[in-house]
Amino acid sequence: AYFEIAELTDKSGGKQEHLSTQLGSGRLTPVLEGRLRTAKVGEAFEVDLPAGKGAKEGETKRFRVTITELKARVLPELNDDFARDLGSYADLAALREEIRGRMLKMKEEQSKSEMEEELVREIITRNPFPVPESMVAHQLEIFIESIQQQLGRQNVNLDAAKSELSPRALFTVQRLLILDAIAKREGLAVEDADVETEFKRIAKETGKNTMWVRAQYEKEDTLDNLKYQLRERKVLAYLLGAATMVEKKA
Repeated sequence: AYFEIAELTDKSGGKQEHLSTQLGSGRLTPVLEGRLRTAKVGEAFEVDLPAGKGAKEGETKRFRVTITELKARVLPELNDDFARDLGSYADLAALREEIRGRMLKMKEEQSKSEMEEELVREIITRNPFPVPESMVAHQLEIFIESIQQQLGRQNVNLDAAKSELSPRALFTVQRLLILDAIAKREGLAVEDADVETEFKRIAKETGKNTMWVRAQYEKEDTLDNLKYQLRERKVLAYLLGAATMVEKKA
């Protein structure tokens, strides 16, 4: 839906904006979307919407809205020709199988990640240890900085963000320290062969050659980060191998 919207003041209409949205995408307030669904093209209507930044809770402003154009999405027919247009698929059945495989892999990775986190939390619970407050504070700053970059500094309530992210920052530091301790105790280290294997895996996934992947890590000076990630994987694999798994209903 393409529409014009302008705030109404006591004297006249405010600055008119030309906007567009996909109905049902959740980008608009339910009130505005509901009115857009029932209005006709060229028909103006008035609606009260949240006042926005800096306004009191529950405060609204009145707007005049006019739909200028409506377009319907026309989806292509799911057939063998559609599958071939997307890539080197013999037919629609091959495309479905490829998508199914990707979804299964994604679910497996998600399940594994959840098991790893649950296992680490259990280890921390059974083996409590002091954590430097400075490390937690630093990690909290990293989380908040990331959110501010995503949402904009004016849109982040620092007190609320700190309250919500503090437990996550604490767990992140605990996780780092406990995995490091286990790696040292069990002698789990990253060898050159491990790094080379990872380079080959990344090269295969990205369609690049191994030398190019290695050069990128050296250029960006992120090889140490890669080695840390590989050691973490080794520790988690060791813990999962030693743990007793109990299946739960999805």
